[in-house]
Amino acid sequence: MRCTRCAGLRVHEIIYEGGSRVLALRCIHCGDVIDRVIVLNRQRRLYSKPAEAECSSNVEAWHACGFNTRQNS
Repeated sequence: MRCTRCAGLRVHEIIYEGGSRVLALRCIHCGDVIDRVIVLNRQRRLYSKPAEAECSSNVEAWHACGFNTRQNS
């Protein structure tokens, strides 16, 4: 997967935050980090759609970034 900022390589990373684990992608070149919440917020900002339609496009964006919708505990 390529970074959208620098076209560098993104790697999977688990971030421990507030007692929970968050699956994220981090660029090994510039350090840019994206996770599910970041992807969803960027999609909401780019597209102003009704909530039902927005949900399906966000799931597609999440998959396009290399994430699964289910997280392993």
